[in-house]
Amino acid sequence: MGFIAASFLSVNGERDETQLPLAPVLDVLANVFRNLPDYGELNDEARDYLRDSIELGLEHLAGACSAWGSGAYFPCETSCRTVFEISVNILYILQAPERRASQHQRACVFHEQKQVRAALQLAEKQGLDGLAKEFSDNLEMLNGQIEIVERFAPAFAGGSATSEKAWPSMRQRLEAVGEDFDYPTLYSVLCRSTHGDAEPLIERRLARIIGHGKRDSREMTRAVLLHFRETTRAFSRMLIAQASFRLMKAAGRFASRYGIRPLLETISTNLEGIRVLDEEAAAEVRALRQSDAWKSAST
Repeated sequence: MGFIAASFLSVNGERDETQLPLAPVLDVLANVFRNLPDYGELNDEARDYLRDSIELGLEHLAGACSAWGSGAYFPCETSCRTVFEISVNILYILQAPERRASQHQRACVFHEQKQVRAALQLAEKQGLDGLAKEFSDNLEMLNGQIEIVERFAPAFAGGSATSEKAWPSMRQRLEAVGEDFDYPTLYSVLCRSTHGDAEPLIERRLARIIGHGKRDSREMTRAVLLHFRETTRAFSRMLIAQASFRLMKAAGRFASRYGIRPLLETISTNLEGIRVLDEEAAAEVRALRQSDAWKSAST
């Protein structure tokens, strides 16, 4: 089990009551944490990188559950997107672990280096000496990280360690792992809250329009808003289930490739509960979106 894991496990088996509707996810969260393998030797870098990716995905999943339990449904969806992206990265890296684990690290640090350099140039151009000094220090620290990453990056036949600095787009990664249908569907939905899309604002506007001019305008508007709120709650619960399922699928592939039987058995045991949760949440969303439910909130 990783060092981070313990802070997300329930104490003495007790759970926050607000998160009980997510019980199957909480179960898999705790059980997978407990069965993550220890770190291997230095030459097991790709395996350990993937292992840490799973742990990071579980941390974001725990954050999604906490946000949902507190009623912060849109931040919950943002965390679900991160879980989904980590899951896709794991599946993509598993196709060529040593090469792609190294590529992922280099792409991230080189992208950050590019952004810090651009920020430094802007600060210098605008005469912001203090900020320029801060960016310069950050760049020096980042260059040290790049040196370490490059030093331990494996050399591959037909190219140097620095020949692949770009990381494929989400669409390209999904196509590579055979999940391209997720791009215009689940991934598109998960991006909405991250990008600050207008959907929740449109819902508020619709509620005001429906209540406008009515004798009980405030009560009418409130009823419609509560209906939207319940729909968002159910929808976010469904997204947690779907993000969990994809992370477990990626973790299962990892466990299978590296022969980690306890982890593989844990995932197999817990997947059915997540499937049931997904179906229950999806059914609730459909019911809330039915015209009768809408009429009951607006009449």
